[in-house]
Amino acid sequence: MRSFPIYGAFLVALLAASARGQSAPGPASLMLNEEAADEASAAAIPFGDAGSRYWTVLTGAAFVHDSTDANVYAGMGFFLTDRFEFNFGLGGWWFWQEGEDTGGVNPAIGFRYHFMPHEAFNVYLDAGIGLLFSGDDVPENGESVNFTPRAGVGTLWRLGESGARLDVGVRWHHISTASTSGSDDNPSRDSAMVYAGVVFPF
Repeated sequence: MRSFPIYGAFLVALLAASARGQSAPGPASLMLNEEAADEASAAAIPFGDAGSRYWTVLTGAAFVHDSTDANVYAGMGFFLTDRFEFNFGLGGWWFWQEGEDTGGVNPAIGFRYHFMPHEAFNVYLDAGIGLLFSGDDVPENGESVNFTPRAGVGTLWRLGESGARLDVGVRWHHISTASTSGSDDNPSRDSAMVYAGVVFPF
């Protein structure tokens, strides 16, 4: 039993040495920890809630009489409030049309209202507008600079546990000068456009 005080003193000495070896975290360490916490907090925001955000890539097509309009798009979206988002991005177009086939770029902004949110899927209303800059006139007797308003409906389907979602929808596809060349000179293109893509929260 005489050895007990010796073992006790030895344990106390080990604990004291361990406590001295643990230095307090410095400012750089605290900053890194705060940044990691902020990133984790942002990633923890459920998709569709205020503050959630995402990348999106999609492709689509519209068929107008003897013309076909093909589109690719990449952009970013932010939920300003629960269910209501603002998005912006850049689209690329190729127009197989009467006259000269041509391509163009299309910066655009838009809004979506997710009126039927669900864990597995969302249904939304979509509206937006952009500017189209093409290498030749679109349509054939139109202009090379046009407006591209849009409106439609779509749905997002969750893909596994990563948070990615399949984005599928249909919208009104319109191209015109918005009568900037006069009300009697406003050639336009109108049709239904279908699209599909993937959304990646970040």
